[in-house]
Amino acid sequence: MTEVDAAKEKRLARCRVNQKRYRVNKKKSFALLEKDVPELAKQVARLEGQLDVLRAAVRLSQPEFHVASEYFRLFRYSQSRNAQQQFEFLTATMDPEINFMGQIGIDKLLAQWGLYHCLFHSFEMTCQSMQTMTMDHKRVVRAPATMDLRISRTTIEALYPHVLCNERLVQKLIGQVLRMNVLIHLHYDEDGRVVIFDTAADMTVGWANLLESLDDTLAILDGARIKYNAELDVDEALVPVN
Repeated sequence: MTEVDAAKEKRLARCRVNQKRYRVNKKKSFALLEKDVPELAKQVARLEGQLDVLRAAVRLSQPEFHVASEYFRLFRYSQSRNAQQQFEFLTATMDPEINFMGQIGIDKLLAQWGLYHCLFHSFEMTCQSMQTMTMDHKRVVRAPATMDLRISRTTIEALYPHVLCNERLVQKLIGQVLRMNVLIHLHYDEDGRVVIFDTAADMTVGWANLLESLDDTLAILDGARIKYNAELDVDEALVPVN
C-alpha cells in the first residue's frame, strides 16, 4: 500500500468513526426528546388552561361581554320562559332607540321572539364563543349563534306556505329540527347600552344539511318568509297564540 493509499484509508476510517459517533449522539438526543415530550405536553396543557382562565377573567370584566352572555342565557328558549325578566333585561341594557332589523325600539325584538316561540314547536339558541372588538371607537361583541328550530305544520303554514301543495315534502319536514346559524353583532354606546343589534342568518346550509336534497332545499327557500337577517316576515295578527 502506497503512502497515498494509507492516508486515504486513514481518512475513511476516521469518517466511519465520526459517522458512528454522530449516529450514537443522534440516537441519544432522540431518546432524550422522547422522554421530554410527555412533560412538555403537560406543561402546554397547563399553560393553555391558565390562558383560558385569563381570557375568561378579562371577558367577565367587560360589561359588554356580560350583557351579551346574559342575553343568550335569558333568551336561550325564546320567549317561553321568564318573560318579565327578559323584558326588564332588555329595557335595562338596550337603548330605547335601538336599531334592530331596520326598526327602532325593543318592541321589534320582543315581537320577533314572540313569533319564534309561536311558530316553531320548540326553540333553542346557543352561543359557544364571543369576541369583543372596537369599531369606530365603539365596543362591539361578535357572537356566532346557533338556532335549533323544531318544525311543525304551523311553521310550514306561516313561513313556507308555498310547499303546502307538496305533501311529501310537508311530511318530510314535520318534526325535524332545522339548525340555523346566525351571526350577531351587538354595538354599544359609551354608556354600555346596546344601540345596534345586527343579525345575519345562513339558512341555505341548514336546510341542505337537513333535507339532503338540492331540489327540496331550493323548493323550501324559494318563497320562504324568513329574511336573510333571520326576521320572520309574517303578519302577527294571523299567528296562532300558543
